[in-house]
Amino acid sequence: MPGGRPLELTRDHITQAVALLPRTMYHETVADSIGVHRETFREWVKLGGREQRRRQRGKEPNPRLDLHCEFSAAIKKA
Repeated sequence: MPGGRPLELTRDHITQAVALLPRTMYHETVADSIGVHRETFREWVKLGGREQRRRQRGKEPNPRLDLHCEFSAAIKKA
């Protein structure tokens, strides 16, 4: 597992995670496979879900969390 500062979420992370989830079904295994700390993976999903709920309530979108929203939705769908 990588140490130090958390990685920036990228579209590549999303693509890799979505490809792996149907085969593994465990978030921890997917996180390990794409080289992201398990806590970071969970935090990305949580941040995205929280931001999606904020947006549904009509709050101002935070553009820095666009990828997190996409990641969270993709993980839940996969």
